[in-house]
Amino acid sequence: MAANCLPPIAKPIHCSSAP
Repeated sequence: MAANCLPPIAKPIHCSSAP
């Protein structure tokens, strides 16, 4: 989810791994 992508700097891997 896009919500989990933020902040991208905190979890760049999680953002890319999440659909």
